[in-house]
Amino acid sequence: MHSRPFRFGVATGSARSRAEWVSRARRAEFLGYATLVVADHLSTGLAPLSALAIAAEATTSLRIGSLVFCNDFRHPALLAREVATLDLLSDGRFEFGLGAGYLPDDYTQLGSAFDAPGTRISRLEEAIQLIGRLWTEESVPFAGTYYTLKEMQGKPKPLQRPYPPLYIGGTAKCMLSLAARYADIVGIGFAAWGEQASSVTPEAIAQKVAWVREAAGQRFEQLELSFTVFHLAITESTRHREGERSVSPSPNAAPSAQSAFHVLSGSREQMLSNSSRGENNTVSPTFRCLMPRWRRSLRSSPGWQGDNRREDSRRSSSDPIFLRPHERWMTSAEERKEQAFCTQQYVVSRA
Repeated sequence: MHSRPFRFGVATGSARSRAEWVSRARRAEFLGYATLVVADHLSTGLAPLSALAIAAEATTSLRIGSLVFCNDFRHPALLAREVATLDLLSDGRFEFGLGAGYLPDDYTQLGSAFDAPGTRISRLEEAIQLIGRLWTEESVPFAGTYYTLKEMQGKPKPLQRPYPPLYIGGTAKCMLSLAARYADIVGIGFAAWGEQASSVTPEAIAQKVAWVREAAGQRFEQLELSFTVFHLAITESTRHREGERSVSPSPNAAPSAQSAFHVLSGSREQMLSNSSRGENNTVSPTFRCLMPRWRRSLRSSPGWQGDNRREDSRRSSSDPIFLRPHERWMTSAEERKEQAFCTQQYVVSRA
């Protein structure tokens, strides 16, 4: 079975000041997260390009990325320049997420037409082709169905060659197939929010990965797969660091569905035990965490870090909760168990 390192990322995008945003980026880096990604919706938080530039300046090793830019918000040639600039000035730390757009309210607020899915996906594919050429050619003439360029200069060039990793996510076969053909990182998505997150079945996951495998062909071995954890709750633990109190399950805890695709719930030992039995699961080596909802159970849990302990009066309801990807107080035996967690549960089985 082919395997690769298991990466954790944190998805965020709200802050009430520059100091708060810089602190959050530095905290994510300190805690060992691989990436910090920002969404591109009109109703949520900070604008991604500016926020990611500040996050890059405030850190040294943390990768930054979009999850994801909406293709219809910007001309792809202008977006290509912005992303290449961010990649160059961040010393090659950018991960480029691009999507077709899926929230009608974004388009309504802009007074733009929310075209049929086929049109938006076709336009996205053309944008990907155009951007790739601008990043790899000196001068680009382009005449497509949706975009036209007249010998546009491909400047600047991104530092990563041939260009930053491309992330495309999707829920349906059409979008996942496009991602499989073009992307470096494929997001396996579901229309799962709230309590629905615990209802995704292993069979549904396997079907979507099969679509990606079919469309990718020989590329499949080079792809990195990704998913989002919407619910994370450490509800109890049999081991604690000195001075940490045990935790009882909270009424605000995440759904109790340790095997669910978008849910991590239970004690650390339970999650590791469940994952150690999942070596054939078709889940992913990239882990992007959204954790804004279960902060009450997390605040008192053994995984909660001291640098995150703030009074509720100072915390926005949309603030993310950070846990260390690799908990530093583990014993050697636990570290070996964690390694099994990283290499078995969340790596696609590629026979």
